[in-house]
Amino acid sequence: MKIRTDRNDPFDRDCAAMNAVNEDNLRRILADNAGTEYGGALGFERIGDEAEYRGRVPLIEYEDVSDGIERMFEGEENVLTAYPPAQFIRTSGTSGRSKRIPLTYEALRRYGNIKDRINRETMGLKSGSRRLQLVTYRTDPDLPAEKETLFSIANERNLFRNGWLDTEEFVGGRTMYFRPGMTSFFYPKLWAALLEPDVETVESPFLYDHLLFFRYLEEHWRQILEDIRIGRVSQPEGIPREVRDFLLALPASPARLEAVEAECAAGFEGIAGRLWPRLRAVCGIRGSVYSAEDSALEYYTEGVARHFFCFVSSECFMGIPLRMNEAVYTLMPRSAFYEFQPYGSGDPGGETLLPRELEIGKDYEIIVTNFSGLYRYRTCDVVRVEDFYGESPMVSFRLRRNLALNLCGEKFDSLTLQHAGRLLCDCLGLAECSFALDTDSVPGRYVCFAETESEPDAETEAKNADVPERVLRELNPEYDDLRRLNCIEQAKLCYVEKGAHRRVKQLSGIAGEQNKPLQILRDPKMLEAMRGMIIRR
Repeated sequence: MKIRTDRNDPFDRDCAAMNAVNEDNLRRILADNAGTEYGGALGFERIGDEAEYRGRVPLIEYEDVSDGIERMFEGEENVLTAYPPAQFIRTSGTSGRSKRIPLTYEALRRYGNIKDRINRETMGLKSGSRRLQLVTYRTDPDLPAEKETLFSIANERNLFRNGWLDTEEFVGGRTMYFRPGMTSFFYPKLWAALLEPDVETVESPFLYDHLLFFRYLEEHWRQILEDIRIGRVSQPEGIPREVRDFLLALPASPARLEAVEAECAAGFEGIAGRLWPRLRAVCGIRGSVYSAEDSALEYYTEGVARHFFCFVSSECFMGIPLRMNEAVYTLMPRSAFYEFQPYGSGDPGGETLLPRELEIGKDYEIIVTNFSGLYRYRTCDVVRVEDFYGESPMVSFRLRRNLALNLCGEKFDSLTLQHAGRLLCDCLGLAECSFALDTDSVPGRYVCFAETESEPDAETEAKNADVPERVLRELNPEYDDLRRLNCIEQAKLCYVEKGAHRRVKQLSGIAGEQNKPLQILRDPKMLEAMRGMIIRR
């Protein structure tokens, strides 16, 4: 993809010179951190180039530096990095464990407002465009930053405090964009949004939030319209007094309420575009592993474009899309020193490649040396190179390397399992489902935990019992072959109570803003909790 010259944008110039920028990132990191405990032990000051760096410094994972991170969290300086930490990011724990990742002021400075600036242009937003953010960031950006938080909160605080975020563009303004203590989002967001006919974008950290939002609308629209008309907040739990007062003060046009009522009464296929005719895009993170919600969300947003606004992990803000409707991300050159390991190479400590050495169509795990104290860190994110923007790789997300399930060589990766989950949800009418391994007996088997809106009867459960098995055998030839050899027992379908997936995440300490579908259960505590909610054993 050719560099755009009409914008004269620093991001475009960096992408045109990605290889030089990548080298400069490494030189800066080594020079600035040579005096740290980590840099001194590995001789950062004596490293002269990329090849020497890759030869001297080992590839690492979280466990290799977790003790150093904990010391940083307790206030020690110059342990892993000389850059002062702004906050510590707690991860969602999707892989079964929660990590604490440092985020420095230097990293935030380099991220800047690139994502938001490029995304606005890609979506065609003008100054003053009306936008709907589905979640509320539970922080006050005018107060000192929380020591430990989510990456999304840290990023939004940074944008706001640098003057890059105009909260008044969003429905509800700052009152509902930042609000400590607000744990209920959809009721107040819908109250305000249904009164606003000119919404141009519906945004959230994850597209899964959109699916939850529209399902909530389908279930509660009559109650919300009644509450607006009589001036009553009927669901105050989790909604601070300031927000309730704000909602009650909003002017409500009778004509607008009648129009909303008519559209909702007519059904919910394509409801997003019918409620908000100027809607340009639904916007949220989605990679292959998160696409289980796609078909269900399309029902509500038919005809509306999607914008997969960034590729980010707690360790590094890596990429942004340059086109609508494509989950293809151009790597942000100044975010890190990037290396890549060919996926499936079989040597976790082996050869890595630089951006200029990548090939279109091949899969790689991203290795980052960031500006927050992680050196040659294995992100576990496996991507496919789709193209180059100048010299910067354009990648699509494939899978999380360490989220595969495997009993005896069938090696289900998360991409295949999420596809299996989508098929099962469509076929059986499930709200959500997840997979785990049952190794209590030999041979072992796969278990599918299926959640529905209403409890199925025993006859329905018996009729659907072999559906997960058929789906898994169809998607994975190795699994099919091992089943014929009786190396794996038939997959088991277990219906669980309504809300089971949400409760398992909450029991595991996963924050409310993190609404990623829970697709793979590996952690014993999460698995035990889910088993405790099986309807019939």
